[in-house]
Amino acid sequence: MGLKNFSIVLDSPTGAFYAGTVVSGRVLLSLDKPKTIRALNVKIEGVAKVSFRDEERVTKSDGDSKTVMVDFTAEEEYFSTKFKLAGRGTGETEIPIGEYSYPFSYTLPPLLPSSFEGEYGSIRYSVKAVIDRPWKFDHETKTSFIVVAPLDLNYNANAKDPVKIEDEKNFCCFCCTSGPLQLVVSLPHSGYVAGQSIPLTIEVDNASNVEVDKIICKLKKEMKWIANNPRRNEKRQKDELVKLSLEGVRCNGSKSWTQQLTVPSDMPFVNFEPCSIIGIDFSLKVSSIF
Repeated sequence: MGLKNFSIVLDSPTGAFYAGTVVSGRVLLSLDKPKTIRALNVKIEGVAKVSFRDEERVTKSDGDSKTVMVDFTAEEEYFSTKFKLAGRGTGETEIPIGEYSYPFSYTLPPLLPSSFEGEYGSIRYSVKAVIDRPWKFDHETKTSFIVVAPLDLNYNANAKDPVKIEDEKNFCCFCCTSGPLQLVVSLPHSGYVAGQSIPLTIEVDNASNVEVDKIICKLKKEMKWIANNPRRNEKRQKDELVKLSLEGVRCNGSKSWTQQLTVPSDMPFVNFEPCSIIGIDFSLKVSSIF
């Protein structure tokens, strides 16, 4: 048999490492008979990938058009390093029978996106060990690790800025004179984290002749996947996280509310910086329903 064990063990019991810190571990090798190799190599890398299918209309040679499915992809590499743990890479080296442990370490770049798994793409980090054998198939083993890149709102200057949005709608009531409907939404700042409550102030001045049935507040999340092969295309996923319904406002009336929208505590906030092919946006939408 020869090769009894060929595996990778990370020094972190959780398999997680912070961006900018050292990822380390050992390649374990167990032989019950001598093995001839060129080298034992290790490759550590971080890669983001996007893949989805989309419909497109194409024109055939006879001038007719048809709908086809096109595969769109993108790939972005953040780092890739390779080094030898044993052997010279040229010539042959014989490893005797025995148990071996080859330590490795690599300092991660300080600016990395968090590990992520999604429907149309992923951000993955891995360690792969390869036994390069002369004139034979190589032996390979691979393990993944998690990169944690905390999203600190203290370093986002805009996160502390207050938000105030005003909207006005005018109604055409034929010969009747109707004033505008004014809606004002205010937030003390624009950045929030999971489990935190968003203080929300809503003011409605309904000077129109149209009654507002209710006011709807929605906290929404939108994932964005960007492909560049065979050409640029985007796939978007929208999810409603929180919904709040408030009472209506009669004609020529006004109301104001101070409400709390709580960001779901079980929702992971992934730091995608500096990934350019996967992104996420959060938005607050306030609507008047007639």
